[in-house]
Amino acid sequence: MSALGAPRHPEVGDDRIARLMTETLAEGLSRLRGRPVRIREVRREFLASSSSFRTERLHVSLDDGRPLRVFFKDLDPEHQ
Repeated sequence: MSALGAPRHPEVGDDRIARLMTETLAEGLSRLRGRPVRIREVRREFLASSSSFRTERLHVSLDDGRPLRVFFKDLDPEHQ
């Protein structure tokens, strides 16, 4: 949601970004856990309290059914 309470709409390219985030998260978790980790679902919640860079809270469901909460901060200067 925006600071005014209206939902923030995904921007052009967000599907590509969501896929990249999912792939990167699965790769990192697999490396950390020493076994393949698959991500079943990612729900994105855009945070209105962001300062210079866009931030999101990700609600991730892993293949084993366990939930995982992730904080994401987009540090790309072109996305400011």
